[in-house]
Amino acid sequence: MGYTHYYYIKEGTIPSEIWERICHDFRLGLSYFFELPLNSKGKLVALNSQDKLDEERDGHINIHNGLLDLNVIITPDVIQVNGVGEGRHETFVLSRLNYREEWQSGDSNMLFNFCKTARKPYDLFVCSCLIIAKNHLKNDIKVTSDGEQHDWAEAIIHCQNSVGYGSRFKLDE
Repeated sequence: MGYTHYYYIKEGTIPSEIWERICHDFRLGLSYFFELPLNSKGKLVALNSQDKLDEERDGHINIHNGLLDLNVIITPDVIQVNGVGEGRHETFVLSRLNYREEWQSGDSNMLFNFCKTARKPYDLFVCSCLIIAKNHLKNDIKVTSDGEQHDWAEAIIHCQNSVGYGSRFKLDE
């Protein structure tokens, strides 16, 4: 099956002020990791031609630093993350609009979702996004994984260093 992260998110629309905080914190994490600043509008910017960032346009961000190539989309309704080339696997999607689709069965108001990363380098940002979402959504998201708590250590440390929280994150049961 592969190395997969699972999350159950409350059916409905995430309030815009909470979604904006999730997006902002995720950008902060990218900024911290890739040592790229945010402009006055909270968008990632390249400082000079040596930076490995294709300017953020319409929420699309492509970052390459030789060790990790990342394709990210951040819009008013969705965050998507995947690697590039050999570092690519399944696209992680966190949506602001969470309504039941045909394949999502069950009677619960929590909708099932997952992303198989195969432990590829972009896994760090999938885990970081889920930690950030858990911080803001609290009990409106439940996060589980094929990995154990210790497999999330790098993402926990990354979030703690970049956004100031994450050290208390625990996988749900």
